[in-house]
Amino acid sequence: MKNIVSLYVEEPSLLGDKAISDTFDFLLHRITEEIQEPSAIKIGNMIPPSVHYKELKQFQRTLRKVLDILYYKSILSQKLTENLFFLASIYFWAKYTKTNPEIQEYYNSMLKDADVVIFAGGGIFQHSYMQLWRGIYPVIEYCKKHKIPVYFNAIGIEKPSVFIEHLLYKYLLDQKCVKAVTTRDDINYLKELVYNKKMCKQILDPALWTQECYNVKKDNSDLIGIGIIRPKIFSDSELMFSCKEAENMQLNIIKEIDRRGYKWELFCNGSDVDYEFGLKLLKTLNKPANLIAPKPTSADQLVNRIKTYKAVAASRLHANIIATSLGIPTVGIVWNKKLTRFSEFIQTASTFITPDKFNDSVYIVNQLEIAMKQGLSEDRINFLKEYSYNTMKSILTKMLTTK
Repeated sequence: MKNIVSLYVEEPSLLGDKAISDTFDFLLHRITEEIQEPSAIKIGNMIPPSVHYKELKQFQRTLRKVLDILYYKSILSQKLTENLFFLASIYFWAKYTKTNPEIQEYYNSMLKDADVVIFAGGGIFQHSYMQLWRGIYPVIEYCKKHKIPVYFNAIGIEKPSVFIEHLLYKYLLDQKCVKAVTTRDDINYLKELVYNKKMCKQILDPALWTQECYNVKKDNSDLIGIGIIRPKIFSDSELMFSCKEAENMQLNIIKEIDRRGYKWELFCNGSDVDYEFGLKLLKTLNKPANLIAPKPTSADQLVNRIKTYKAVAASRLHANIIATSLGIPTVGIVWNKKLTRFSEFIQTASTFITPDKFNDSVYIVNQLEIAMKQGLSEDRINFLKEYSYNTMKSILTKMLTTK
C-alpha cells in the first residue's frame, strides 16, 4: 500500500483550486486502479494556518518602511529594493519554519507517512502578491530531508519580475526529490528553471475533467453567465489598467449583452470581494440584486451553477475551464497570461480578450457570439485530455512502482 499526499491551496474564496483538488483526486484514483497499485490518498492544504503569517507580515511591514526610505533617498533603485525585500522575506520564513515547533508539526503530521507527495496543480508559481512559496518551501525542505519523491502536476507558472523570486523557483524545482514537473502554462519558462528538461511537460489543468469528476452535464439553457472579478486584480497583476477602467469594462460588457437581448446573470467563483463587486455593478446599472447568482461555497456549487449557462464570459480562469469541460462556449478576459496560454493550448485564442480590446465591449460580445456559433474544438480537447492523462499516468506509474 502506497501513501500518497496530494496538496492544494485550501482557501474558501478560491473554489477553482478546490475544483483542481477534486478533479485531480478523481484522476489519481483512476490511475492507481488502472496500474493496480493499492494506494491510500490523503488530501492536504499546502498553506499552513494563517496564524503563522503574523510574524512574517510584521517583519515585511517593517522591512518595507526601511526599504522605502532608502528608495526615496535614492540610495537604492526600485529593482534592488524589490529584490532585497524578497530575499529578506525568504530568509525570515526559512528560519521561522525551521524553528517554530507548531509549523514543523503541521507539515510532519501531513507528510510523515508519505511515499509520494504531489502538488495537485493551480497557480502556485504565479501571483507574487499571494506568496504561495510560503507553502511550497517547507514541503520541499521536508521531502528533501526525508527523501520523499515529489511531483508538481499541471502547475501554473510565470516568470516573476523579481530576480530573487526567479532564483527561488529554480531552487525549489531543481531539488533531487522533485521527480517530475508538468505545467498548464509556460513550458518554455519551466524549462529555463529545471536542469532535467525531459521531466517537463505541458498538460491540461485537472479541472478539464470536471464533467467526469462531478458527473454533470450542461443544461439546455438560454442564459449567459457573466463571471465578474475584483477590479484591483488587474493592477495587482502588473497591468496598466486602473480599478475604474476595470469596473467600466465589466459594466460595458453587461450593458452590451443586455442591449442585444440576451438573458444574463452575474456569478463569481466564491470570492466575497468579487461577489460584493457584482452587487455594486448591479446597483450602478439600476438592476435587481437577484441578477447575481448566490455566492458558491463549494466547488460543487460552482460547477452546478456554471452548467446552467448557454455561454460564459468570465475573467476567472477556472470559470472558463469548467465551462470548457462541460462543452459550454466561453470568452475569457485576459488579466493574466495564464488565460492566454490556456486558450492557445485548446485553440480558442480568438475568444480570449487581451488588454488592447478591454475597452471595446462590442468586440468582446461579438467574440462571445462567435464562440456560441462555432462551439468548442472537441477533437482538440479530447486529444489533449488523452495526452495529458497518459502523461500523468506514466509519471505516477514510475513514481509509485519504483522500489
